[in-house]
Amino acid sequence: MTNEKMVLNVQKRNVLGKKSKTLREKGLAVGNIVISGKDSIPVSMDALDLKRIYEKAGESSLVYLSLEGHKSQLPVLLKEVDFDPLQDRIFHVVFLKVSLKEKIEASIPIEFEGEFKVNGASLVKVKDSIDISALPTNLPENFTVFVGTLTEIGQQITLNDVEIDESIIDVILPEDTTKEDVVLAIVQAEAEEQIEDSEYESEEVAEEISKETKEDKTE
Repeated sequence: MTNEKMVLNVQKRNVLGKKSKTLREKGLAVGNIVISGKDSIPVSMDALDLKRIYEKAGESSLVYLSLEGHKSQLPVLLKEVDFDPLQDRIFHVVFLKVSLKEKIEASIPIEFEGEFKVNGASLVKVKDSIDISALPTNLPENFTVFVGTLTEIGQQITLNDVEIDESIIDVILPEDTTKEDVVLAIVQAEAEEQIEDSEYESEEVAEEISKETKEDKTE
């Protein structure tokens, strides 16, 4: 969770559908505020402001919307963020309004930190996020996993190795699974991969030579 309160100014919009392109041409992004049991609210906002907020919050940190006509700010999570790769900006986003008193489910990204020093090996990252349930104000920005403690091939980092404050966070696990069963990363020998690739390439070369030899005989 971040100590910084992130606020984004948004305005209600009447321009909908394909006509929203005119708003984007003015440097605005569009979106919808989704509120349980109510119609969604179409909104627009400054595209650069939205990008800055998203780079800080991602999809797992709480953001407060300052909406015209509303006295209080709306706590939301950013979901279904659509990027325009050519202009490197967000052109549409869904804001999911949440209750600060009810737990919600979220996928929290994993940050792998530390220097990986196992000779002749590579670190295979199996998962990039952890599913949890918590109050919106208790959602962490990420979970940190240190790889500098790994020393040999075959070692694993499991969910059990991650520091999680389970007094405020519930980890969501598949049925009949423990935290020790969930592998986040594993140390794998590079030689095994290289040998497999080399053998595959050798087979391809051999097949190509055989094919050319047959063609020469035919000619």
